[in-house]
Amino acid sequence: MRRRRSPASRDPLRDIAPEVYIRTLAGITVGTDAKVRCPFGDHSDRTPSLHAYPHADQGWYCFGCSRGGTIYEFAAALAGLSLPLRGDDFKAVRAVLLETFRGESR
Repeated sequence: MRRRRSPASRDPLRDIAPEVYIRTLAGITVGTDAKVRCPFGDHSDRTPSLHAYPHADQGWYCFGCSRGGTIYEFAAALAGLSLPLRGDDFKAVRAVLLETFRGESR
């Protein structure tokens, strides 16, 4: 059973739309079809294979490298960190994201 968080404890980073964090973190503008070329260089991506879902809670998924998830997994993959993020790696990624997206949630 999934616990619901109170509004006060909700993570504001999880409210940022995937198209926003993909553009901000990777410098890639998501097309009108919600797809972009995958920014992770470990697979060939001749056609856009990364899908940015419309809502933050849906996240993103790359059909080329089978990765996906939230803003945290996207930032970790860009930084070359292994998943799942835990401990100091999670704290470091979160600090960078909070600084980058200070005051933003979409």
